[in-house]
Amino acid sequence: MTQAGALYRGMSASEFNALVRREFSRRLKEARVAAGFRSAAEFARTMGIGEARYRHWERGYALPDVEFVAVPLCPTLRLKPSDLFPMAERTWWESRSEPEPVKRDWLEIDEAAPECR
Repeated sequence: MTQAGALYRGMSASEFNALVRREFSRRLKEARVAAGFRSAAEFARTMGIGEARYRHWERGYALPDVEFVAVPLCPTLRLKPSDLFPMAERTWWESRSEPEPVKRDWLEIDEAAPECR
């Protein structure tokens, strides 16, 4: 069972999907308004998509493709995808740790013993 499924035991897949769509649509509309887009039509034009398509997302009838959410939707709204999707844990880039810096032993040796240059 997925983590999301474990959090919502007893809920059917269709109930869970409806919950995700409903919450996504609420968050999307709030983000659009907060970003200064007064109408769904204005935002759809800015995003280069049809108004009907966008309204389906905002009304919870459908979800956009993940690629569209990541780029260009979220940058336009100044959000992370996890801000729009309910039940999101951490996004893959938030969970990645930064690579450890390369240890430069030669630099430490060089500084400790200038005569070795």
